[in-house]
Amino acid sequence: MINSYFKLIRPLNVTIAWLTVFVIVWALKKINPFSFLFETLPVIFVCAAGNVLNDFFDVEIDKINKPNRPLVLKEISQKTALYFAVLLFFVAILIASRLKTELFVITIFTTALIVCYDWKLKKTALFGNFAVSLASGMVFLYAGLIVLSLREAFVPALMGFLFHFAREILKDVEDVKGDRKENAQTFPIKFGVKNAKILVTTTVFALVLVTLLAYKTEGYSLAYLLTVIFTVDLQLFFVVISLWKNHSPQNLNWLNKLLKIGMLSGLLALSVS
Repeated sequence: MINSYFKLIRPLNVTIAWLTVFVIVWALKKINPFSFLFETLPVIFVCAAGNVLNDFFDVEIDKINKPNRPLVLKEISQKTALYFAVLLFFVAILIASRLKTELFVITIFTTALIVCYDWKLKKTALFGNFAVSLASGMVFLYAGLIVLSLREAFVPALMGFLFHFAREILKDVEDVKGDRKENAQTFPIKFGVKNAKILVTTTVFALVLVTLLAYKTEGYSLAYLLTVIFTVDLQLFFVVISLWKNHSPQNLNWLNKLLKIGMLSGLLALSVS
């Protein structure tokens, strides 16, 4: 049973969210990030809650697209999952209420954004993709506010937004079969898979451009430039090429897993910036 709850929160996604805050705080070199563990807790709980709520609303879709999820297998009831998500959101907000006002506001805003996404926006074209990508970008701004360096966190936040936007569209292409059965109006369903591929490609090129321009505009180190080129940008180009060659659900699932590694590579690049 405990393992089912563990799978429900998607620990890898939660870890990446926490590492994002850790790396940005580290990169800004203003404080010792280890002393700010308490301030990072709302990120962990909001991310976990959002993942649980996503599974709660997506049970029917997951029966087709992700049949091994805990709610589909009835390891946990939907009602229990909903209570679990509410509890996680509550803990996040409770902890954030003890922090500086700006961090509390971002926690509330991101919580509202995620709830709207899981409840309504997920099945819409672009609005849902924009909402979840914005929530991901807010993690970078949250980290910046911890060290009062919002300006320095803006470019990483833009990178995070673009990266997740491309990945969200890619996931929509992967989930077309299940989403269509539930009458979802995601971008590839409404505008076609080819246009979705074009959107992913355009977003990836914009992201690569931002990663390169950051070397000049933000004064990032040569180590950052080399790391981001060889561990992030080349991988993104590979994903785009593979997407155009084969958009089967199996290949797209593999590409989405590959992009999770890309997230970690991006954090590595920022850590040496």
